[in-house]
Amino acid sequence: MRLRLRTKLVGSMLTLSLLILVVTTTLITQYSMDRLKGDAESYRFMVLGAFTMLSNSVLDTVRDGMSFLGRLLPRDDLSEVERERRVLDWMKSSDYIHKIAMFHPDGRRLFVAHWKEKQHKLTPPSRLSPAMMKRAMVQNTLYLPIEFGTDRKPYLPIVMPFLVDAKKKIVAYIWTAIDQTVLFKRMKNLVRRGQENLPIESLFLVDRKLRMFLHSHRKLSGFKPLSWFPKEMHNISKEGVKSQIVYKGEVEHQGEGFLYSAQFPPGSSYGMVVQQSVEGLEAFVGGVRIRALQVGGGFALVALLLGLLLGSRLAKPVVQVAEASEKVADGQFDVRVTVNTRDEVGDMARSFNVMAASLEGYRDQLIEETRIRTELGRYLSAELVEGVVDKKMEVKLGGERRKVTVVFADIVAFTKVVENRDPEQIVAILNELFTFFTEIIFKHGGIIDKFIGDCVMAVFGAPYGDEDDAINAVYAAEEMKRWLEVGNARWEKELGMPIEVGMGIHTGEALAGNIGSQKRMEYTVIGDTVNVAARLETLARPGQILMTAETVAEVEDEFECVSLGMHALQGREHTIELFMLAEE
Repeated sequence: MRLRLRTKLVGSMLTLSLLILVVTTTLITQYSMDRLKGDAESYRFMVLGAFTMLSNSVLDTVRDGMSFLGRLLPRDDLSEVERERRVLDWMKSSDYIHKIAMFHPDGRRLFVAHWKEKQHKLTPPSRLSPAMMKRAMVQNTLYLPIEFGTDRKPYLPIVMPFLVDAKKKIVAYIWTAIDQTVLFKRMKNLVRRGQENLPIESLFLVDRKLRMFLHSHRKLSGFKPLSWFPKEMHNISKEGVKSQIVYKGEVEHQGEGFLYSAQFPPGSSYGMVVQQSVEGLEAFVGGVRIRALQVGGGFALVALLLGLLLGSRLAKPVVQVAEASEKVADGQFDVRVTVNTRDEVGDMARSFNVMAASLEGYRDQLIEETRIRTELGRYLSAELVEGVVDKKMEVKLGGERRKVTVVFADIVAFTKVVENRDPEQIVAILNELFTFFTEIIFKHGGIIDKFIGDCVMAVFGAPYGDEDDAINAVYAAEEMKRWLEVGNARWEKELGMPIEVGMGIHTGEALAGNIGSQKRMEYTVIGDTVNVAARLETLARPGQILMTAETVAEVEDEFECVSLGMHALQGREHTIELFMLAEE
């Protein structure tokens, strides 16, 4: 049977059309998968970056505390009892450190201080080896391999030497260990938020021998070798970590493929790994693949029936999708494809639009979460920041009336303190003082409203509160006073006089909310309650904590308060009864 030339030409063109269709459909599907893998990789590194900042923050806090103790503990004028008391005072404000040991320059252990002994089951060594002391001297801060305590919790031991003069004479070594399970809750939150956007299989920590010791799925925690990971990662145990090392790739374990990203900070004894299931990512784009196949079938059917007439018409939307895909590849997630047809091509275009919108929303969400965390982390505790990010707390102008307890803490006679002092020295002392005050206030559930020169204003009961807000506020004020006694041991030598703080506390109703503009707002509380607390702080003598009757009514079952009689406050017509927190 002879085929007419026209039939051959039509058949050839139809075959070519079908071939182009198959290639285009395959490329779009492959591109969708490749693009998603790239976005997933970016997200994994964002998670690693967030976790690295958290880990570095913990290490910086511990190192600063050890430096403070290193300057304080070797002093000859401190008795063993006083030395241990100073250490315990510092450990009370830390969530990570519950045991400190000091060693002689010859390696002998001098003493061990404990806090929350039942929660810390790692025993410090009885003696530091010469090699360990030499490494600590060279590195300044020596991070030892991860160890498990008798409670099966992983701990990161740290050794730090301390010098007394320019000749680098060692006076002591301090040993402590960070409870790594503190990171567990944050790890689970990172994984949970990731699964709302791109599927994350797990997040875990490994030591330099590539043994997993802490896993986001708690039942999987424990020293377990990761033998299926690439060989180059196993070289870490031999080479050590002199500069930051980052790995990424794909591995297969127990018949399942995983994409991973790993990061090993310089000098650290452990690294972090984020892992995602390839199968999960493929399922994420399954709808695109199905629709692409549907488009292929639809094109084939239409091509067979209508030939060249409808072929060019149907190919046009495919070209639009391909061009739009290139723009998405360049990061233009706002691109959309306009297709008015109701066939499979239209379904493909709409699916592409859904995918592009999802990627755009996900990017905007990450940017917004980062901005909110950066802004709110300056004056809210970590729990409140998480509440805003998780949309439990709405960020908008306006406020609500709440019962709050306001605390003002102000340095008494600050002008005399700064007189004839370098501004850099005063700023350094204020930063150190406010850093510890902030940690104490956050620890007891308060927020920092603002810093006013040498004064800090804290609020308990906003944006969230409970029936113990006033009690927590007094506990915070009492702990700030105790901590100031520790700090004055050094500051009195530097300044020639101690730093004294007067505090005022008042409980009442205030308007709590965001004030400012849509582009720049500040969370604060406003009302007479704030004014009264500020007036009390101006009346407080050095080391004195003044309260009103409203606050005393809330805390009298917990604290002993002494009445100071009726007093007039500036700007108020009526006198009020003042109380002082009794000395211990």
